[in-house]
Amino acid sequence: WLLLGFQTGAPTLTFDEAFGHTVSMEFLRHDVADVHDALRAASFTVYTTATRSRLPGLAETADQAFVIARRSPVQAE
Repeated sequence: WLLLGFQTGAPTLTFDEAFGHTVSMEFLRHDVADVHDALRAASFTVYTTATRSRLPGLAETADQAFVIARRSPVQAE
């Protein structure tokens, strides 16, 4: 089984500075349908997906997505 959590529904977020240090950091956001396609291409079956909107009170910058999938058994030829 696989439980995958990721950010979605927003553009890439880039930071040049964090905690007083110069950094080069990008937070990539993924489209839910693209994640489903990638999982299926890797022989996973997607069982359920949940998404929730960003919570402005927590200063979140993107929606959250969660996918539960299971790898399909390899068939002997």
